[in-house]
Amino acid sequence: MPPLRRKRSPTLNKGLQPGESLNRYLVPNNRSQSSLWAWVGSEVSREADITTEHCLMACGLSSRNNFPFCMSKHSALKPRQKSAAHREHEPDRDDVIIISDDEGNNCTKKDCKDNPNCLNYLGQDKWADEESAMSRFFKVATAGHDPTEDNRESELPVGLENLGATCYANASLQVWFRNLTFRRAVYRCVLSQANDSPLFQLQVTFTALQEGSRKVYNPAFLVESLQLRAAEQQDAQEFSKLFMSHLDAEFKKQPVPELRSLVSKQFQGTQVYGTTCDTCHYRSEKITDFLELEIRFDSNCILEDCLAMTLQEEKLTGDDKYHCPQCDELRDATRYTQLSELPPTLHFSLHRFVYDLSTMERRKSKYTISFPTILNMNQFVLKGNHQHEEDNLYELAGILLHKGASAYHGHYEAQVYDIEKRSWFQFNDEVVTKIKSLGDKKKPKDSGITIDEGKPTSSQTKGSSKKRTRIVSEDEMDSSPPKVSLSTNISSRDAYMLIYVRRSERNQTTDTETPAPPEEALSVIHSLNNKHEEDCREYVQKVDLIKEQFMSVRKQIWDICQSWNPTSACDDCVVVSQKFLQNWLAQDCVNLAKSVSSEAKSSSISPPIKPDEDTQVNPDDSLVCKHQMLDPLKAKCFKRVKRDTYHKMMDLTGCRNEPVFSPLEVCRQCVCFEFKERLYIIEHPKLVREFDEISEVDGNAPGFWISKRWLKDWRLSRPKMHIIASKDPAPDSPDYKNDVWCEHDALAVNGANRRKISGQATDFLKILFPSWDPISSDAEYCTVCDAFLHTSREGKRESRRRVEEEKELLKSMYDIAPFSENDEMFAIITNDFYEAWLLWVNNPMDQVRPTHLDNSSFLCEHGLLTLDPNCYSDTHMTATFIRQCDWEVLEKLYDSGPYIGLKRAAPNSSDRFYEPEISVCEECRLKRKTEWVTTDIAVRLLRGKDVKTFPECRPVATYSAKNRTRQSKRLRQARDNEKRRFAVTKKTTVKDVKIKIQESFNIPTICQRLFFRGQELENNDVTLEDLQIFANDIMDLREESEVHEIDSDFEERPVKKQRREAERGFEGTVLSGGINESDLGKNLCLNSTKDPSGDLSQVLDEKTCAVCTLLNALDAAACKICDTPFV
Repeated sequence: MPPLRRKRSPTLNKGLQPGESLNRYLVPNNRSQSSLWAWVGSEVSREADITTEHCLMACGLSSRNNFPFCMSKHSALKPRQKSAAHREHEPDRDDVIIISDDEGNNCTKKDCKDNPNCLNYLGQDKWADEESAMSRFFKVATAGHDPTEDNRESELPVGLENLGATCYANASLQVWFRNLTFRRAVYRCVLSQANDSPLFQLQVTFTALQEGSRKVYNPAFLVESLQLRAAEQQDAQEFSKLFMSHLDAEFKKQPVPELRSLVSKQFQGTQVYGTTCDTCHYRSEKITDFLELEIRFDSNCILEDCLAMTLQEEKLTGDDKYHCPQCDELRDATRYTQLSELPPTLHFSLHRFVYDLSTMERRKSKYTISFPTILNMNQFVLKGNHQHEEDNLYELAGILLHKGASAYHGHYEAQVYDIEKRSWFQFNDEVVTKIKSLGDKKKPKDSGITIDEGKPTSSQTKGSSKKRTRIVSEDEMDSSPPKVSLSTNISSRDAYMLIYVRRSERNQTTDTETPAPPEEALSVIHSLNNKHEEDCREYVQKVDLIKEQFMSVRKQIWDICQSWNPTSACDDCVVVSQKFLQNWLAQDCVNLAKSVSSEAKSSSISPPIKPDEDTQVNPDDSLVCKHQMLDPLKAKCFKRVKRDTYHKMMDLTGCRNEPVFSPLEVCRQCVCFEFKERLYIIEHPKLVREFDEISEVDGNAPGFWISKRWLKDWRLSRPKMHIIASKDPAPDSPDYKNDVWCEHDALAVNGANRRKISGQATDFLKILFPSWDPISSDAEYCTVCDAFLHTSREGKRESRRRVEEEKELLKSMYDIAPFSENDEMFAIITNDFYEAWLLWVNNPMDQVRPTHLDNSSFLCEHGLLTLDPNCYSDTHMTATFIRQCDWEVLEKLYDSGPYIGLKRAAPNSSDRFYEPEISVCEECRLKRKTEWVTTDIAVRLLRGKDVKTFPECRPVATYSAKNRTRQSKRLRQARDNEKRRFAVTKKTTVKDVKIKIQESFNIPTICQRLFFRGQELENNDVTLEDLQIFANDIMDLREESEVHEIDSDFEERPVKKQRREAERGFEGTVLSGGINESDLGKNLCLNSTKDPSGDLSQVLDEKTCAVCTLLNALDAAACKICDTPFV
């Protein structure tokens, strides 16, 4: 082990010797920045001594600042970006220290951050890398979309463009296209109409999917020919039924017999509806056709179980007995449905959208359903009608998915097996991806399909069967078809339609050749392919032209960056901001590509770029002061550029920076302003230390008073009172004078805000603040203030004594004691007096005692009462009832009158509580309540669910409870509902009142229910005059929470919701056939009746509701379930 190295002892810092002063001017250092203001206090102590050299030093433009003149670090252009592996092992140039005897300056970004003579690190690296610079140049050059990116990928099929909300049609078209038998039939159709027919556009669309050179085809002409509304979402199942019905009608017009019956032979099956009498075994059967099998399912169901449930026999007993024709009476019977013949292509329509009777709306079922990749239909087909069991063995060929939580909107996608490419693909409109697993998207770890294969072992027979996961390899997925177990199931919550193909038919189709498109459709696609190839060639030529222009621009920029660095302070230079140079490299030079894009439209190569004659001016205030000169406080952003190079920059980009300064145009006024502040920062701590040494006073020695607040602030290193470049305020300035002096210009009585300092310290401060007039510590207090202080204390004691006396005399009035049965005589006082008296009693120091009690406002010109003491709306805001004994005390304490007495009403008076000694003048009372211009109304907030509104008046309460102490919880719960007062006029609307309520109660207007006399005010435009509001009337307010709409299938839903408008569906399109949309598509359902003539486009005597999909009678005016009217 090598010996340990001995630790070197550190060098001791001896500091300054006694009497030695610190030289504030920094010693120059090759790798550190010199102080720009080091000359303040060391070389210059007066403003008049500032020279031009000092101004240049403040901006870092003097040779004394020792800023090096850095040369350009980028000596050569980098032809291309280095590989990532090479960059990983190559150290960053800024982090490497190069030691060289010949090199005098090592320029780094950190050291040259504030160096005005260094023009590196401004963004030259963006132009040094050719690849990144060209990328930015091309973005501005607007070369346009690269059509080569739209080239078809050989391993992926062609996608279809979504024109707004046509995903339902795109998904269906992708499924039909991969049925080679159906595609061949579409190609063989002979068209007698114009090229705008839907069948011709379908041929063109299929040809584009087969022969197109672009990876996405726009089916706009097909959508237009069908007159579909591209912005409206439609149901994929309904579109499939209607479009297939339309094609069936077109096929029947073809001369080839095979095409006339293609739909029935390829997609149509037969089933038997029958009823058997349990007594005589009489059979009644009816044969019908179907194009798809409708499947209803619950949570976690299997397709085979749901199909078996659909075909399950039904017993007809009791009230549902069957009238047997052979027995000629009602008998118990069995009703059954049997599949007699299955088509080569079998469609299953899943009832993903159900009708919710609680909300009277459709909703999407989120239940999961499992379905096999290989479906054995032998168990469901009527025995004896099929030739071989292999004919009823089907393989999964496609899945139509509906993504989204709502039945009224969402997105359709398709998962289809491509026979030609022998792979499964996911078709999401324009995006086509090859997939390895079917159904919903799974987690990355769960990429396999859970299957149940093999016989259970002995350990499994007693318990539940175990499942294992098998990862399907990519090669296995590429095989046709994927060889998996018959019990392999796929689970999905979004599956909407399932397409199965008979295994024997698929094997035959695999060996056949790809159908050949018709010449007319092929010519259309060839013209599109030629147009795409021409666009690709033009784009390549345009890119080549832009690249050539880019290389020319890049070389000019690089030559400027190599020559703009100054070599000495004597060079002819201009001062610009660092921001300007960065923007010039990052924006102005890149914007040259705009002129390139206009020249690239022509095929010829243009000469090097020249700017327009009109030079663009870029104002730059990042280095200008308010005197329109160089601001020394912005010196960190200064950059010195050679003048001739600056003109080359302007000539290249056509952009001129204004204003342009020479290094000598530094603002002297700003330098002097900053000099004062920096000198203050240096000198002020010295003054404070000198003051602290002489400020203390021994014992009772005489001195002078000074403000504590002023002295505490002034002693700080940077006082808060200090204003930049200004003198500090004197100790007796207006903000601090009241700490020592009173309003009578004498010594203040309160001595807590002043401090005594020595006479020597006072003389020291008077030199700094000549206007200060200090007061001696021997001065007498102000006699006026002293006498007033003693008088004020006596007055406060007298006020407290009077409050306690009145509280004792009017104890029941202060404590809000309720009336008892022994109280017979009462009096009325005004609410204004009572509230003012309570405020004074609770806070006698800050409130004024009321002077008199005036009840004259309660009397009319006839000397009678203008209010009814038994009417709550008359008295609740204006009057307070007190006991007779309390009135007698008030008459002794205050100037009171007139007296308005009340006595308790007789017990048999059910509607009256008080009998006034003065009669009520009904005429004047009505006049006061109706003939008002402005008044106050009360709004009472009702709390709790059981609180009712008050349409009628109630007896008046006794005392107001304002400004009282907190009550117990029991009393607070029993108090009246919260009530607040609002000033209104007759033109005030209900909306205005609700806005006032929102500001006061903090209840949004949408959550307010306002009642008046028991009726809810729903019209916000009604005025209070229209409502016949009386003066001081009362409104009741109830707060309602906002409605929360639940979107989950499992959460509780509101009972009543606003009904949606009936959807138009395919009404008005070619698919509607000119008849009511609700009459369409029922011949394609499971329960449709077979047409004797074989026509699949017939219309039955029922129509479907567009909202709940219920079958109604043809003459029904509205749906019998959801009451939706038929249009």
